[in-house]
Amino acid sequence: MVSEKSFGGRTAYISPDMRFGLLLLYLAVGVLVAAGIIGSEGNYFSGLSTLEETAEMVLAVLLWPLVLLDVNVNIGDINIGGGK
Repeated sequence: MVSEKSFGGRTAYISPDMRFGLLLLYLAVGVLVAAGIIGSEGNYFSGLSTLEETAEMVLAVLLWPLVLLDVNVNIGDINIGGGK
């Protein structure tokens, strides 16, 4: 099955193989960004000993454009109420 998209009167065909390739490329760039190879953010793959750290790594891989924009995806850094 081929997906059709219309752009200004033109129809572009996106094959499932091309869609899968783009998904793999997106995830590969996400891994490189989360690992700190691309960009200046830290390594989200170090110290995956808790579920929280693993969730942060998965979010960093999936949301890598935000990581490149210096958005902090650390779940445990939320501090409500001003306490330690």
